[in-house]
Amino acid sequence: MLLTQTRERIAVLEQAERVHVDAALHRPPVVEWVIEYGISAQRRPEVVHTGDCRMTSGRSRPATRQQAVETLHNSTARACEICRADSALGLLDL
Repeated sequence: MLLTQTRERIAVLEQAERVHVDAALHRPPVVEWVIEYGISAQRRPEVVHTGDCRMTSGRSRPATRQQAVETLHNSTARACEICRADSALGLLDL
């Protein structure tokens, strides 16, 4: 009886591992920078975040490092106060 219970438990754990591996394969790629856009008709950039910042909204889009730097330099967008994207980009060191 103990052998049967052990085999059943192993089968459950193997199934859970397969589900975990499948989920990892379908995970979206990691984004380094995110630009959050406003809700106005112009949709201007408002905030630049690091890719792992939890303060992003549904109005955010992935960006390259160059796009994030240009957005902070050439617009009224600000860096997120939580993730400090400007510091992560090295803009405070200039």
